Amino acid sequence: MCVFIPPTKKSEAVDIEKFSEYKNIIEIALSRSTPPKSMTVLILLDKIKAFSKKVTGNEEDGVGISSESSSDTEQDSTHVGDSLEQELGRLRGLLEDKYQNPNDAGYTYICDNGDRLPLTPFMMKEWARALFDHTASITMPPN
Repeated sequence: MCVFIPPTKKSEAVDIEKFSEYKNIIEIALSRSTPPKSMTVLILLDKIKAFSKKVTGNEEDGVGISSESSSDTEQDSTHVGDSLEQELGRLRGLLEDKYQNPNDAGYTYICDNGDRLPLTPFMMKEWARALFDHTASITMPPN
């Protein structure tokens, strides 16, 4: 990933490999007397693909092991966390399909008594988590 703040040229972008480096650049940019109005982040897919080939997975425990050492433990991710996010996203997609408003981009749950309850993104997220935890169903939201 590369970051540059205009008027810096794209060719002078700073290469970022760790989250701590990104955080430092953001803090420096915001601490200026006149913070930048924009910042450009370039994601270089060829570098991501090259790095992903270096990562091996242990299928028994679902934990990814990298051949490179990293001191940024907050950036270490596991396949278990990724699969949880994927499942929550799938469940949220089911809710979105069922409760999408035909005339706009919103979502509405219609109660048994006919009352209409607009569903906020937070409510959809909580409902998806309750579906995952088996404390709710597609047709009945959590308490």
